[in-house]
Order: sequence, then structure tokens, then C-alpha cells
Amino acid sequence: MSRFLVEDVNRKDTIGDDLLGNLGGSTVIEIKFRNEENEIFFLRVQETFDVPFFYLSDRSFFDADSDDCDDQDLSDDLDKSMFSEPEVKFESVFRSPDYPYYSPLRYLIYLLSSGKTEAERFILKTRFSWIEDKDIPITEYEEEYQKLIEEEEEDDR
Repeated sequence: MSRFLVEDVNRKDTIGDDLLGNLGGSTVIEIKFRNEENEIFFLRVQETFDVPFFYLSDRSFFDADSDDCDDQDLSDDLDKSMFSEPEVKFESVFRSPDYPYYSPLRYLIYLLSSGKTEAERFILKTRFSWIEDKDIPITEYEEEYQKLIEEEEEDDR
């Protein structure tokens, strides 16, 4: 399994409302990683009104807003880099620890769920580090997933 070096992290929070007038917002976090083969990739989550969209690409889309992007080519590239659907919940990430991007996704989810101040502290501790060498705290999403697994195992008995 490959190891991943955290090179850079960007975060943007916005407040807005949906078509029904519900106040909410979105958070975008994009992380630049380098693997042991010296390949660079960007992992991004855009959570809008509590719905996460995950993206994986070989270029940064941090300054692109998927909702109102004037550059159609950029918008199309962003859409192509999405690797999850709205019905994919955070917990689904934890189902496959053998997935090649498991550690980067856990890191990304932790940064999103931990709150801005704690995330900034954690970024300072982990930037320019191999994330596999760092202890990524368990998030509420992982705890929920573990409870679900325990309930399923209990039902199977």
C-alpha cells in the first residue's frame, strides 16, 4: 500500500441558502498529496447543506466553484473528477480499509468534521508528513459506522 505526504491544505467556508430558503452553506477542503512514487494528486471534499461530494484529480480545483463556474471546461473537469454520489455517506469510506486512498480520505473527513480551529491545529502537525505515520483521530462518522457494524454482527448471531 502506498504512503501519502501532505503537501498543502486549503479550506473555504461559505454561507448561503438553498432554493427553499434554508440557511446553510458549504465547506470546501482540498489537499495536495504526494505519494511514494512522487506522483501528485488532489483530494477534495465539497460539503453543501450536509451532503459530501468527493473529488480526486491531478490538478487543483480549489478556486473553482462547481455551482457557478464560468469556465465550462473547468466545470466539466471538476465533474469528471467526482468519485462519489450524493447518496454516498461518510461512513461508506470506512467500509474498505484496503482502498488505496483510505488514509487520505480519513484525513480529509477528519479535517471536515473536526471544526475549523481544530483542523488548523491538526494541519500544522501533519503538513509535510506521511499521514500513515500520524494518528488521525476517530470522527463521529467512524464511530457511527462502528456501531452499525456491531449491530449487524449482533443481528447475525
